[in-house]
Amino acid sequence: MKKIILSAFLLAAALTTVQAQRLPSPSPAASVMQTVGVTDVTVSYSRPALRGRAAFGPKADDKAVRAYGQVWRTGANAATTVEFSTDVTVEGKSLPAGKYALFSMPAASGPWTVIFSKDINASEASYKPENDALRLSVTPVVAPMQLESFMIFFQPVSQDAATLNIGWDKTVLPLKLTVATDRLAEAELAKALAEKPADMGLKQRAAAYYLNAGKDLEKGLSLVDESLKAEETYGRLWTKAQLLSKLNRTKEAIQVAENAMKLGTAKADAAFTSFYKNQIETAVNLWKSKK
Repeated sequence: MKKIILSAFLLAAALTTVQAQRLPSPSPAASVMQTVGVTDVTVSYSRPALRGRAAFGPKADDKAVRAYGQVWRTGANAATTVEFSTDVTVEGKSLPAGKYALFSMPAASGPWTVIFSKDINASEASYKPENDALRLSVTPVVAPMQLESFMIFFQPVSQDAATLNIGWDKTVLPLKLTVATDRLAEAELAKALAEKPADMGLKQRAAAYYLNAGKDLEKGLSLVDESLKAEETYGRLWTKAQLLSKLNRTKEAIQVAENAMKLGTAKADAAFTSFYKNQIETAVNLWKSKK
């Protein structure tokens, strides 16, 4: 009896070891995350390969992986998922923040149907149109090279837009994403400044945001002035100088920039010598030439 129990125990242990062993998949998992402004877009999918077949054809057989006109999980294994950290627009249509399963219907010619489903656990067999969060018609383009393995990538990317590309074989399906970066960033700044009114570093960063965005420059100047009252640093002075220049107050900008140079030279830290010093010198010379 003891031998039987021991044998059963060893068998169970062996099975557990086999189940825990990681084995390769013919369609390996992949993920890609792209930040667009302040919005994170995360895609999780699996990558099937052609292996001598076409990606799409009249029917799924030994000549083609997927059939035209059939709902496809846009990858392999489980359905591809796309998660947005904020509200977005896809091809000009609104889609709330959240996680979606990405389905599509390849077409022999003309636009494909692209579907963002609220049911992230759906499969091709269990897909239901009533769970659609968004359905689009998107025209594919010819890939610049044959893609043996299915892939999803972002190109190009800017502060408020990105193109999510679905590529396989000789086809790329581009989905244009846009986000309200300025509105989202300003809302985050307003919230943070209200919660931490004594955080002078935050006020400097907020001022730098308005400088880089090229908007609300007077507001940015007011914020950096508040931070300078708490502590005068070359970084804060340099932010103020640039804001003054954008406001066409060149004489003041030069004076403040020269003060930033004096403070930075005295401090002589790595950030100043490797980054700020050349920027300030170049800007001051340019501003003086335009006086």
